[in-house]
Amino acid sequence: MQATQDRRRRRALELCRDYHQRRRRQTPPWADRAAIKAVYDEAKRRSAVDEIAYDVDHVLPLRSDWVSGLHVAENLAIVPMSVNRSKGNRPGYHPRRQRHHGR
Repeated sequence: MQATQDRRRRRALELCRDYHQRRRRQTPPWADRAAIKAVYDEAKRRSAVDEIAYDVDHVLPLRSDWVSGLHVAENLAIVPMSVNRSKGNRPGYHPRRQRHHGR
């Protein structure tokens, strides 16, 4: 049991490290880092005010079979955590489409 938990914990740390490395690699030198930080700060603010957990989503995923987006403010969207987690690695968040299908 403990060995399984240790393996899961190590795997989660590996995935987190890989994600942050990929995000750094895909942040171009011309990216407006202050604008990127502002998006993350706004997500935190909304989470505190609305009492709903929000994530910052890459509209075009940083890693995908068909496209790789950049880590720039223009590629970020603040979405409810539940939506972002259910979206997975598929591109785009379309609030109208979500409401239309009753999700």
